[in-house]
Order: sequence, then C-alpha cells, then structure tokens
Amino acid sequence: MITIRPFDDSDDDYRFFTDVWASYFPNYAFTIEEQRFLDGVRDTSLLWQRLIVEDDGERVAYGFYGEQQELDAPGDYPLHVQVRKDRQRQGIGSTLYEHIENALVERDPVSLSAFASVEFPDHQRFLAKRGYEKLQKEQDSQLAVASSSSRTRRFPTSLGSARSRPS
Repeated sequence: MITIRPFDDSDDDYRFFTDVWASYFPNYAFTIEEQRFLDGVRDTSLLWQRLIVEDDGERVAYGFYGEQQELDAPGDYPLHVQVRKDRQRQGIGSTLYEHIENALVERDPVSLSAFASVEFPDHQRFLAKRGYEKLQKEQDSQLAVASSSSRTRRFPTSLGSARSRPS
C-alpha cells in the first residue's frame, strides 16, 4: 500500500533522499551533513515541506515543495518529485504530484514550478502530460579547479517548467 508521509529528519530519510538524488545526478551529489546544514539555515517563515513515499514500509520516492526567498515571486511554488529508478511507471510520481498539488490548493497558487533534466526526456514528458509548459532551459557550466579540496556546488542542466493556476 502506498503511503505519503512527512520527511522525519532521521538519518534513514536523509540517506534515502541523498541516495536517490545521487542516482539521477551523480555529479551533483551531496552528503547527509550538507543537506542537514542547508535545512538548518532555511528561512522558517517560508513554507517548505519534504515528503517520503513508502510502499508497504519501503521508501520509493520523495518530493518537496514550498516557497523560496530567492524567487521573490509570491504565489509561485517550486516543487520536485523523484521516484527510485526501479519503481518508475507505477503511478507513484503521479500520486505524489497530486498530493502536493492538493496540499497547495488552499494557498491559491499563481503557478507551480518544476524542473526536469534534459538527460531524462521521460521526466519532461511526465510534466507536459500534467499541464506544465516549458519556460526556460538552464545551461550548466563547470570550471575545473586546481585543488581537489575545493568543491563547487552546481545544479544540473534542467528544463524549467511551470503551470499557471493549477486546476
């Protein structure tokens, strides 16, 4: 049975989250400690929710949504869903998107924003089927640094998508 629950800040939830992210974006992997730090400095006055999807107690997907200070766009809610690769095409992503969209209805969103890497055209089609439209294409640039101790955070090349006035 599929259940959706709030992320519980346990090591197991963080490990699942970071492992699934790294399985899709190995060049942009982060540690549990890095994610805990980012979560610790998040502006708590803004809505932010991370969710875990379980199937009979086994973690199979995560999602998050909320407000981002740097967007400065009232009513715009970024969201992201990632399903374990071995559990795709089973309705899990759709179920989680519907859950998130329903949770945001009471906030009367102007738009929902999601991203899908150009490396995963199935993800782009998934968003298009849900009514998201392509808004922008972000290009990733990398710079080789001389010192291996230097570490730079980058986000993957992505296809920005948004849907106005969710139905």
